[in-house]
Formats: sequence, structure tokens, C-alpha cells
Amino acid sequence: MRILYITPGTGDNFYCENCLRDNIVVKGLNATGHQASIVPLYLPVQADTGLAAGDAPIFFGGVNVYLQQKLGIFRHSPRWLDRLLDHPRLLEAAGRMSGMTNNRDLGALTHSMLLGEHGHQAKEVARLLGFLTGGARPDVVVLASSLLIGLAEPLTRGLGVPVVCQLQGESGFLDAMPPPWRSRCWRAMAAGCHHVAAFITVSSYYRELMIRRLALDPQRVHVVHIGLEVDDFPPRAGEPPAAAVGFLSRLCPMKGLDLLVDAWLDLRRQPRFARLQLHLAGGWLGSDLPYIRTQLRRIKHAGGLRDVRLRDARRREDKRRFLAGCTVLSTPARDPEGYGLFLLEAAATGVPVVQPDTPPFPEILRQSGNGVVYPAADPNGLRDALGVLLSDPTARSRLARQGRAGVAAHFDLAAYARRTAGVLDEAAAFSAARSAR
Repeated sequence: MRILYITPGTGDNFYCENCLRDNIVVKGLNATGHQASIVPLYLPVQADTGLAAGDAPIFFGGVNVYLQQKLGIFRHSPRWLDRLLDHPRLLEAAGRMSGMTNNRDLGALTHSMLLGEHGHQAKEVARLLGFLTGGARPDVVVLASSLLIGLAEPLTRGLGVPVVCQLQGESGFLDAMPPPWRSRCWRAMAAGCHHVAAFITVSSYYRELMIRRLALDPQRVHVVHIGLEVDDFPPRAGEPPAAAVGFLSRLCPMKGLDLLVDAWLDLRRQPRFARLQLHLAGGWLGSDLPYIRTQLRRIKHAGGLRDVRLRDARRREDKRRFLAGCTVLSTPARDPEGYGLFLLEAAATGVPVVQPDTPPFPEILRQSGNGVVYPAADPNGLRDALGVLLSDPTARSRLARQGRAGVAAHFDLAAYARRTAGVLDEAAAFSAARSAR
């Protein structure tokens, strides 16, 4: 089966689980005999072991998309100018500035993208279709996010193949928009769902949420838990000599960095944790810098800056070193997420985790077995859970053993690829039968 993943890239600025997930599944599908590839949108697709997009050009270049939204002249600009604006260096610079757009502009742009060929980026839709119809036709197209659902209708019509859409955390993004864009975007997304053959989501929690929010037919929404090639993250030899709490995600309020800083500073007031280190990795956008500086000023004021380590974990070997240096890992995200890839990477490495009881973390940890959850509503819950685990090497050792076994049993990459292929094959067969009638 020829499978095409259309994936929004984020550049190389922060730990992007969506990019990594799409690279993982494409790798797994190819390993099981399918022909899967990625076409990137906006910015280059992040990959910690090479770019799965191969030679595919970037469509909907971030600079072009923004200018077409703001200025009507760019909706009819010549191709030579579009190519200039899609230059990799310019896109790289745009990636560093991502997140600087105000909420109103971001809402309008998101709504326009959800309208597909009826939005301000219609020229980009036509260019993508021209590229795809000029090569070997895929058997199925996968939209990596429902924020791309505006492409479902033109792709289905232009290619004559089914479109499958992944659901993976978009609700928080839309709900954070100001009115009227929040409701407009939800309505546009719901309208686009009529052109999607099937949906894949990575947790039971998110399946139920999006069925309710988009009024989806439950039979069209399939849960396929994300997979991991366990051998890509060999178990560490032992715990680091200096106790350290780690954070792996984009350094931003949504991921709860300040909550972890609060808990860490509280713990360090206890004599037994006076030299507890804090290891941070995951990168940031330009708009995150004021927030990060605020956290560092708080730490400096408390006299703890010498025990903070800022690490680069964008490449797999860097991520392995980072995880190996953490006694415990915690990314106390404020809102429910689509999934937590970092939980599986930590489990395979043998690092126990402490997470809030916010979905889908309990669902994942029940199967991976490498962590504990605390009540997110308890202001001291994170501090207390970390303190208990940091004080109990026996419990950490048990969670480390359970974690690697749990990932191998429940989140194996080959099984993930087979389950994904099964949904895609079912969608293709249903589409072919419907066309034959």
C-alpha cells in the first residue's frame, strides 16, 4: 500500500512530538512492507534520525502562508517569488519566530487553513494537488492533524483516494483562541470531517473528546496507541551520580515548566534535597523567551542556578544522554494532551516519571508501568510525589524495570505500524467499494 503523510513541520527549534510521531510511523510502515512517505507543510519536519520527508519540497511555506493571509497581492504572486519566500534559510528564520503572531492573527490564519481551497491559501492547495497528481498516486492520504482538515475535500476529489485524519491534541490549541475565531474554527473543522474516511487517535480519552466535540461517528474513530522502537533507547547502565529532576518538552507555560520549578525549589528547602539538580531540555520559540527568563530569575534569586542544566535533546543521541542523566522525569502539562511520547522514551531508557492525573497520562502509564500520577488539583501534589520517589531507590528501580517491559509489550513499533496499516487498509477498501457502487 502506498501511503502519503501530509505533516506540518515545526523546524528544529523545540521537541515536537507530532513530527517525531509521524517519522516513527512512516519508518514502521516501511519496515512492514508498505511504501510510506512524508510531504512537509510550513517548515521542515523535525526528525531525530534523519528526515523522513526525503526529497519532497515544503508546501504551504510558513512565510508564504502568512503573507497570503495578510496581503491579498501575495495570493496571486508569481511562482518565482513564492520559491524565493520558501527558501530554507528564510523558513529557518521564520521557524525561530514562530509563536510571535498575536492570537487574533493566528485565529484568522487557522480558520483560513481549515477552509482549504476556499481560504486565502487556495494557491497553495492547487500547488500541492499539482505535485501529487504528477507522481505515483497513493492508495491513501493521511493528514497528520485535524488542523489540516481543509485539505480533505480537494485531496479526495483530486486524487480519488480516501483521506484519513489523525487527532492528536488540537482541542487545546483551538480552545485557547479568542472569540470569534474559537467557534469559527471548530465549525470549519466539523464541516471538513464529512470528507474524511476515518480518524486515528492515540488515546481513548482523546477519542471520546473529539467524538463529542465534532459529532463524529464512533465507528470511524480508531484508537492506535503510539509505538516506539525500543532498541533505539537502550537501558541506561544506572542512575546518575547526582540526583536530578528532568523536564523534556517545549519550555513554555502550557507544558508546566513553572510548576516543576515551584516543586523543585520547594524540595531544595529540605536538607536531603539541598543539591538536587534540575535538567531542562526541549527547546523553545521566540515567544517563550520572556517566560523562560522569568523562571531562571526565580531560580537565581533562590540561589539554585548552579544546579540547573540546560540540555539539547533534538537528536536521538542527545536525548539518550539527557534521559540517562535524570533520576526522575516530569513534564507537568497543564492541559490534556493527545499523547506523551516522552513517557515511552523515558520508559525504554529506564527513567521513572511523575505526571499529573490529566489525560492521557494515567492511560499511558497504566500500560508502560514506569511512573506515578498525582492529583493535578493539589498544589503540592507534584512536590510530594517527586519527594517520595526521590527518597525511594527501590521504587525507582522497580518502575525502571516495569517501564522497559511495558513499552516492549504495549508500545512496540511493529505492532503500532500494523494497527495503523489496518485502519488505512480498511479506509481504502471502504472507499473503493463506495466508488464501485
